[in-house]
Amino acid sequence: MKHLSGNSVRFLLISVCTLLAAAALLLFPMSAADGARRGIGYCLNLLIPSLFPFMVLSAFLIKSGISSRLGRFLSPVTRFLFPLSGCSAAAIFMSLIGGYPVGARAIAALYAQNDISEKEAQRMLCFCVNSGPAFVISTVGGMMLGDLRAGLILFVSQILASLLLGIACRFTLWEPPSDRRESAKAEPSSALIASAADAS
Repeated sequence: MKHLSGNSVRFLLISVCTLLAAAALLLFPMSAADGARRGIGYCLNLLIPSLFPFMVLSAFLIKSGISSRLGRFLSPVTRFLFPLSGCSAAAIFMSLIGGYPVGARAIAALYAQNDISEKEAQRMLCFCVNSGPAFVISTVGGMMLGDLRAGLILFVSQILASLLLGIACRFTLWEPPSDRRESAKAEPSSALIASAADAS
């Protein structure tokens, strides 16, 4: 036991946990099946309908070039507040209304197209990680707390906190906003198809 390394202990622990999980599945098969059924139901009825449209829209904004065109007008705002390239405005907005998976996907698409630098992507990931309004207002406020107004207060509070964090990040992870050459954008029809495939 004295000579067990950290990797050996971790492997042993994972093996024991895996065996215990397998034993639990054998001992309680009906509970496991019911849990899986409910999990898939939540995914199909809540998660996919609330996320999928926003995922498609955020990818489409970037792949079609709309975010770059909007960025020309919004660049003074994003540079002053965060400071980030103008094309990041669409990703920030989509993260505020679509939730953290949408924001993260939009940031990844901007970085993949070389529209933002790695440092800008890291900084955006610090504050583009909100829960979407459907979850905060309806699920947390309406279903858990029994008050839609409480959900609305929570949603507005998290947006304000995210924006303040984005402004604060300029002092810790700052680099000058990139002036990158605009990458080639897809035609709207092909951009829509690619966006749906990405979101899937």
